[in-house]
Amino acid sequence: VSLADNADKYRWLIEEELGSYEGSSQTDVTTIQGKPAIQYEIRGQVEGIPVVYLHTTIEGEGRYYQVVGWTTAERYAENKETLQEIIRSFEGA
Repeated sequence: VSLADNADKYRWLIEEELGSYEGSSQTDVTTIQGKPAIQYEIRGQVEGIPVVYLHTTIEGEGRYYQVVGWTTAERYAENKETLQEIIRSFEGA
């Protein structure tokens, strides 16, 4: 299974849990802590509240890691960099 295939599988699981799925787009993140990574911004609603997830898949030694952060869509612009800092701090790979 490739990094992209693993990312698609787990992104799909998040999308399925949303009350309403509005779309996703790949970001420009390609590495986390020097390891290959793929990140998607996923938009939808949970219990009628618009949300944005940052779903990041990181390729580690013989395994993949998922790092997921989210915020309300209304606060995404102000929280995006904090979410990215948390994701960049991942050390498990």
